[in-house]
Amino acid sequence: MSKRFIICAAAVLFSWSAVYAQDENTQDAVSGSFIEDGSMSPAEYRKKIEAQAEEYSRITYEEMDLLRRRARQVWGDGYLTSQSLWVDYSPDMKIRRSVEFETGAISVETIADGEAPGKDFFTDGIAGLISATTASVFKSDPLVTGIERRMKEAGMDAVYADVKELPVLAPIVTGYDYPPEDVVRDKAEEIFDSGSVRTYRLRNGKLIARFDGRINVSSEPGGLDLDDGFLRPGGLGGKVHKSAARYKESVARYASQYRIPAALVYAVIHNESSFNPFATSYIPAYGLMQLVPQSGGLAASGEIFGREIILSPSYLYDYSDNIQLGSAYLSKIYHDYFYRIKDWRSRLYCTIAAYNTGIGNVARAFTGTYNLRYAESVINSMTADQCYAMLMRNLPYGQTKAYLKKVTESYNAYLGY
Repeated sequence: MSKRFIICAAAVLFSWSAVYAQDENTQDAVSGSFIEDGSMSPAEYRKKIEAQAEEYSRITYEEMDLLRRRARQVWGDGYLTSQSLWVDYSPDMKIRRSVEFETGAISVETIADGEAPGKDFFTDGIAGLISATTASVFKSDPLVTGIERRMKEAGMDAVYADVKELPVLAPIVTGYDYPPEDVVRDKAEEIFDSGSVRTYRLRNGKLIARFDGRINVSSEPGGLDLDDGFLRPGGLGGKVHKSAARYKESVARYASQYRIPAALVYAVIHNESSFNPFATSYIPAYGLMQLVPQSGGLAASGEIFGREIILSPSYLYDYSDNIQLGSAYLSKIYHDYFYRIKDWRSRLYCTIAAYNTGIGNVARAFTGTYNLRYAESVINSMTADQCYAMLMRNLPYGQTKAYLKKVTESYNAYLGY
């Protein structure tokens, strides 16, 4: 989700009708931190939430800056987790591992004291990446745990969750959720043997030993229904991500609940995070569908909890909660904001663009104004292909145009998945 989306979403924070579909651990979190006692008027509550959202942003940027400075002190750069990249540091910051979920590139590197380490060191690091789960990574991540600790210390009325235990790389590398140690070790050695190790020195003279390798993260497109579900401008390009299978149950559940195509949910995840459940962008946005807690996440919470509420990193890192929030927001855009658009393909193109850049910028692409009803009348005078072409011509940001094109391609790839 783009930085520009924050500005647009901030203007549409409002309460939606309650749809109580929380799982058990979320219900517990809500009851412990969010109590409807009738002591505040709606205006007072809004003021409180806006103040807490501002404090949340400040805490987040301070914790990001702290971790970035620690990384620079040791490594000379501020290399941190991003949308498709997961970066993991050892507690002393001297070992750094990473996985690029978009390409499958992995690395293990260390500051070598004297001689560079041998094969066993790197295969141990690779094995640790293979065995990682969403819960174990969250608990060891100094950024998100630091943010959450400070939120609690500030007494923030937020939803916290126990991040569900989900193997991330093991299934796509070994074929098992929880593979035996010897299987993990064999796969780690296989990855090591197909990669390469190099050494280099930082400007301060520190010796770095680095392994670079790759795992296969993509497969062929899913089945296509060319007559009923195909988005024609998207073409046949694109592959599905192997990690998509990990989230099939949640995607099916929430796509059905919020009456949107499962292919749309997959396509958004594919392009927002490349199925990296640890995704954290500088905006900041969290998780598979890159919800911004101070804007889009805050608005989407109204659909689930009945009123807007701050969502913690643990809630947004939980894959099921994140998919529910993203699905609820996509549904809101498609069924509520754009319900007057008659052609479903035109409505879907507008929904994809709005998820990235906001409702107002989509309206402006058709009329030069933010008048949504006027824009919808213009859209209804066009074919779906003409609607797509006008969005690609008039959307105000190149990043959003590229996003629309890529998500449309991914949508076609995930049809029938």
